[in-house]
Amino acid sequence: SSLIIMLKVLYNFLIKIFYLPYCVIILIRIFFGKEHKLKFKEKILPKKINRPNGFLFWFHVASIGELNSILPIVEFFLKKNIKSYILITTITLSSYNQIQKKYGNEKRIFHQFLPYDINFLVNNFFENWKPDIVSFVDSEIWPNFIFKIKDEKIPFLLLNARLTKKTFTRWKVVKSFAQSIFSSFSLAISSNKETTDYLNYFNTKQIKYFG
Repeated sequence: SSLIIMLKVLYNFLIKIFYLPYCVIILIRIFFGKEHKLKFKEKILPKKINRPNGFLFWFHVASIGELNSILPIVEFFLKKNIKSYILITTITLSSYNQIQKKYGNEKRIFHQFLPYDINFLVNNFFENWKPDIVSFVDSEIWPNFIFKIKDEKIPFLLLNARLTKKTFTRWKVVKSFAQSIFSSFSLAISSNKETTDYLNYFNTKQIKYFG
């Protein structure tokens, strides 16, 4: 609808406005030891990656808690299919350090910091990695990444989905935009009954709740 288009335009307008301030914040955080001195570029600049040939799982987590929750799944697929590769994107330096500690010598696991959710970086990311299946974990919602995954028709999971009442109330203000986002997931595995109800409200296609 025209409202969804307008909200997408507004979102992208704001994303562009905040791009330079975000870059400045990243540089300040390097000074305080909160960003990687070299890999920080992955968040704000395009890059060229030589993707391995084979099936690529992409998991996106914010930090250590979400990372730990997917480790059993990562281990399962490493053993199940020796020809598959796993990309894990994170936001925090601590989660990167955890991956290095656990999988530093594992040649089938790759790490990249999630780029800023602006279209030229989103497109660059997909040109590089071309994932075969994507899983966002917990409450990580990045509209431009989500719409790109939907446009590319890639199977898309929301694992351990969690929406609080506060978050739900915010999304309700832009209900049609929220519906266009949450209906993009092929499957949402909900972490609680409350989240299941909220996801249903936003027309999420397939919702599973296992308790």
